[in-house]
Amino acid sequence: MDSKDEKFQARILSSIATVEAWDADPLLLQECRLMIPFKSLVTDTESQEGSNPYVREDDFLYSGNALFLKRLAVFFQKDVMTWVNQPPCSACGGSDMEFKETRGPQSEEEREGQAQRVEVYSCKSCSNGSTTFPRYNSVRKLLESRRGRCGEYANLFGLYCRSAGFETRYVSDWTDHVWVEALIGDEWIMADSCEGTINKPAMYESGWGKKLNYIVGISRHEVVDVTLRYTRNFQQDDFQGRRREITSTEQAGELVIQKCNQTLRKDLSKPREEEINHRLQREREILDSFKALLEFTDSERHGHGRISGSLEWKVSRNEEGKTKQEESMDSVVRALEVEQFYPVGSTEICIFPRNQEGIIVGGANCDIGRPGCISLVVIDDAYLGCVLFCRSYTALEELSKFVTTIPSNKIVVLKGKTANIDEEVTQTMKQRMSLLGGFQFPEDLNEGIIFVGQIEAHPKWTLCTSYENCQHFGFFLTFPPKSRVPQKLRTEPKTMPKQVAMRLPDSIMPLHSQLLATEDEKRSAFLAFSKTNPSFVGYTTKKSNPLYLLNNSSFPFQKVNSREWNTFQFLPDALVPSNDEGVSQHRSSSKFDIPVDENFFSSLLGPDLAASSGSSEPVKKRLQNTRLVGLYFSAHWCGPCRRFTPILSEFYDHLKDIFPFHGLEIVFVSSDRSSSEFKGYYQSMPWTAVAFDETRQRQQEISIKYGVRGIPALIILDSISGQIVVSSAQSRTDVMKACQTGEPGIEEMFRQWLTLIPEESKELHTLLELSCESDEENEALPQSRKFDYLVRDGEPKVPQCNKENVERKVKELFTTLVKNGENPNTAAAKAIKLVGLQQHKGLPYEIGNLTDGSLRKLTEKKYNARSEALVKLKERNESSKDIAVKILKTMLKYIENALNEPWNPRFRAFKLNNKVADRATRFEGSLDYICSFGMDVIPTNQDFMIILPVAEDLDAMKNAVIDDLGKMEKDASP
Repeated sequence: MDSKDEKFQARILSSIATVEAWDADPLLLQECRLMIPFKSLVTDTESQEGSNPYVREDDFLYSGNALFLKRLAVFFQKDVMTWVNQPPCSACGGSDMEFKETRGPQSEEEREGQAQRVEVYSCKSCSNGSTTFPRYNSVRKLLESRRGRCGEYANLFGLYCRSAGFETRYVSDWTDHVWVEALIGDEWIMADSCEGTINKPAMYESGWGKKLNYIVGISRHEVVDVTLRYTRNFQQDDFQGRRREITSTEQAGELVIQKCNQTLRKDLSKPREEEINHRLQREREILDSFKALLEFTDSERHGHGRISGSLEWKVSRNEEGKTKQEESMDSVVRALEVEQFYPVGSTEICIFPRNQEGIIVGGANCDIGRPGCISLVVIDDAYLGCVLFCRSYTALEELSKFVTTIPSNKIVVLKGKTANIDEEVTQTMKQRMSLLGGFQFPEDLNEGIIFVGQIEAHPKWTLCTSYENCQHFGFFLTFPPKSRVPQKLRTEPKTMPKQVAMRLPDSIMPLHSQLLATEDEKRSAFLAFSKTNPSFVGYTTKKSNPLYLLNNSSFPFQKVNSREWNTFQFLPDALVPSNDEGVSQHRSSSKFDIPVDENFFSSLLGPDLAASSGSSEPVKKRLQNTRLVGLYFSAHWCGPCRRFTPILSEFYDHLKDIFPFHGLEIVFVSSDRSSSEFKGYYQSMPWTAVAFDETRQRQQEISIKYGVRGIPALIILDSISGQIVVSSAQSRTDVMKACQTGEPGIEEMFRQWLTLIPEESKELHTLLELSCESDEENEALPQSRKFDYLVRDGEPKVPQCNKENVERKVKELFTTLVKNGENPNTAAAKAIKLVGLQQHKGLPYEIGNLTDGSLRKLTEKKYNARSEALVKLKERNESSKDIAVKILKTMLKYIENALNEPWNPRFRAFKLNNKVADRATRFEGSLDYICSFGMDVIPTNQDFMIILPVAEDLDAMKNAVIDDLGKMEKDASP
């Protein structure tokens, strides 16, 4: 092994030892866990910064475990560790210190603390030259000393994350920095405890200006090169040059990591190993997608230099940050990925003066929830309760412009206050906003706005008040129930809901059938089910997963990286493209052409290939748009060949069905002794072949080229470069193993083969894929999402002040006031003021088409969510007590497992469709009941997961479950 690669491996092995120390002592994990102020870190995000020292203004971007991780990083930086540039003098306590030397450990304390390096300083004030700063590696010693630099910070913070219950990686940057990554759902999130920040992968390169080379993440069972997450210069020559200073070749670095992984996983169970491999494969796909990118997105950027350490120390390491420029403001408008939603049930609109979940329509949260912004929700009047737009605005100017585009009579809800309180309210803005009957700007913009009303109408229930005037209550607008209009399912591709209600019942389609069903079969099953179960608004699913049902709480939806997940929701016909019939099982054409090396394959196989029908076609046409080319050496006279060919045919046929483009093409290279043998044998094969009159010469040339010494033999080639992807020694074993595990195994094997394609071919494919991504998404949507129904027909009729009418009303009111005894001068002033207010409130508009609305003040009261969920569970299911007991006993099992090792992440998450969980979650209302105890349901690439959030009090949760079980048993007793 090259000396560079040896050093690379040694550093990884050292990091593995660090990670293993986190889990080596359960008592240490328990001790560390007791030091975490869980309650303080989960205080409501509504708390103002200052009342809770761990709250930050961008907390609204996070929730659940991610928010806890963010607060934990802030707490750790603020209250746990002390940064040491130079230690204070051990004699006089002075800070004017000078570095002398670095030595090895000498004292017993230094050796026990695993301080491989000890820095020695002298004091300029008292000449004491024996002040030491041991660089401890023992995490137990760090829990005691709680001081250091980035290495000590990351090491101890890793222990804190593990003790809290996060699956945690130690991330080593070869340009001399370390931090951790925590697994949230199925995404690894960076967390830098030196900075007290999370989820800012651009910080190091874009913010600090680091010249990165290698960044490797290490956990208990995996080592991963995660450099691509933190750079957008990977393809640059200078970046690759810096990597070669660390490893001799790219392949050598990969081999070191591969060997480390083999060692780490040698004792894992097969299911656990498969789980990790699946997760790693998805992570590689995401990381590979970053290769072709040249810059970070705004959300990935971290626009300032390092904030930990002295300026002198940062400058010495070239981490003082780039030249500060004026930071660009956030976009003045944000919108949900999918804005339209049609809740089931009575039309109820709740408005509360709070940052998040402040606008609830039919139980669906429609509030963007960004501080310093005004949230806007537009609700249909014709399809009453159907949400049309969900947005937020930082600028009143842009908000007023959008108001002029909203069709007449739509219900508009506004809530919030803009951080830009110096923005001038112009006459033009007032005129635009006057389209909302009854709207008026507050005198002080800092007081914020709460408004609900209609466009070009002024119903009696209109509300316009300040955000600050109703801090302790909200408003509740209701309309009498109305029959729902005809609806269709609209496809929301690459989308998952916030949560799901349950899976499709077995009575409609058994679970095993759902896992095997096509998209069309799932769609038909749901439509049949919905005819008698109108309380569900749609469903979400992906291949080899159940069909999960949606209710009002499933909104909002979120876009996901996976192309496999799709969501379908019922909407009025006007909001569904006429040709939206769901996700097609087969693509009619590929989105881009694979640049197959035609010259190479023509010279290898001949200009034409034979078909089983007896015809022939050019190599160029037959191999068009395939990712992999298989050369199958076989003959009828060979018994093992005759046994393997049907297995290979099964493998090939399924891949052709699933991947009709960019898949696998096989070419039969015959060793048959006669033309008749060739024809008879070839008729049993579904692929193409080298023509028999050329096969003898071609077969010998190809066999020599690829070292084929016997049959049957299968060689898998990359179609772009012609290089071997899977050798003949491995491919037959792979095919037989895949077919033994059925269709999912075949697809998984094909994906594994794709990971073995040469890097140059992968990168070219990624570039082509990225260039067509927007076209793919547009094609997935049969028509534009800019539906005519959402666009105003004609120019808005901004009400104008009629001078003659104003003068007449002033005179009439003046006369009335004088008759009632007012002083003429006072009466004149009052008349002018009152008429002006009437004009300002939008009284020129009619009362509108929604006269039956009822608005009332609503005090936010705490209610027993568990009792409410149990009532609904009983209402919607027969044998509800038995179901509830089954749910509670299943929950108790999971909670007790987690209590045994509260730091173990494996006891805190489980798939929704695993056999144990499915027995408790397949009933309507079951997930709401489970979540009422503090559990959560989150979407991941693989499946929806039920999790025990790391911040939840497991003992309290267990007691609540036992309490409900006791009540059930008491009710059941005679």
